[in-house]
Amino acid sequence: MRRRVNRVLIAALGVALLAIAWPPSRVAIQTAALIPSILDAGPRPLEWLSPAPRRDTLAWRTDADGTDDLADLWLPPSASAEHPH
Repeated sequence: MRRRVNRVLIAALGVALLAIAWPPSRVAIQTAALIPSILDAGPRPLEWLSPAPRRDTLAWRTDADGTDDLADLWLPPSASAEHPH
């Protein structure tokens, strides 16, 4: 019985390592973590694991008559003038 439990644990560890190390599986895990945020349903693991981005609004002149358009600029929370990332 103990030998069977050891085999199951080793197999589970191997599958977990493969899921983390193999790029397509990492992308699948990241996508699965992003889906609740997109659908606005259920727990949001990305909000738990990463800080919220900083949002800035920029105005720029697009026409010769002087009208401005606005754009949203999303930056990492650690971004600054010295370290823009």
